[in-house]
Formats: sequence, structure tokens, C-alpha cells
Amino acid sequence: MNPKIPTIDRMDVSRQQTIAAEFSMAGVGIHTGDLSEVTVKPIESGGIRFKRMDLDGQPEIPARLDLVSDTDRGTSLRVGEVSVMTIEHIMGALMGMEVDHVLIELTGLELPILDGSFEPYSQAISAVGLVKLPGSAQMLSLQEPFEVN
Repeated sequence: MNPKIPTIDRMDVSRQQTIAAEFSMAGVGIHTGDLSEVTVKPIESGGIRFKRMDLDGQPEIPARLDLVSDTDRGTSLRVGEVSVMTIEHIMGALMGMEVDHVLIELTGLELPILDGSFEPYSQAISAVGLVKLPGSAQMLSLQEPFEVN
């Protein structure tokens, strides 16, 4: 069953934000077991994007619902043959801290699992701080209930 995608509520609740400075974290991917490093950099526009530093051309994958390719034991994004895995912890931290725009550079297929939660990412975001950007944030709002079975 595919739930309806929430529509965008155009209420201008807050301004867009990015992080005040870059930060890096390293660890192993829980599914691949491979060591990877993630560097999160402030950008002023373009949303949340993942950049595969280990691949030729350093391709980018925007964090968009229509690019979700797998949700079995983690969330993966894919554009063509390029993927990123286990993005849910960093995405939870970014959403919880209301970050709209960052570039996430990754040295492998999978983000490091760290302690298995979003807390290390949230702590890093808190440590570097946030910067308000021009323009209002677009908030998603559910218009009706939905179920996922």
C-alpha cells in the first residue's frame, strides 16, 4: 500500500536554516560493516543533499521522498546506479533541529551507525549552531490520516 504523500502547507512558520559550521563523524555502517566518514557542510540553498566522495564525479543525491529506494532495516536513496544507505538517523536529527539546507559528503555507500540513534548527529548540530537564511521554510502538513501496513 502506498500512502498519499502529504501536501505542502504554505504557512510561513519559520525561516529556513543551515548549520553555522561544518562537522565530521566517522564509523562503520551497520549493514555493510565498512568504515565511512560523513562531513556535513552548510549551504544556502538546494535542500539536503548527499554527495558520494568515493565515486567518480562525486555524484549528489537529493534527500527527496521520490528517491527512496529501500526501507528494509534502513532508509536508502538512489539516483540511477548511485545510492546512499542508512540515512534515517542523520535525517531525523536534521528534521528535529529544523535544518533545511546542508551538503552531506560521504566516503562510502553507508552512513556510520555511531550509537544507533540520531543523538550524535543532533549533538554535533547543536555544537556548531544554526544560521537563519532568507526565505520561509515550507512545512509539510498531513491533510488526512493514513496507515502503513
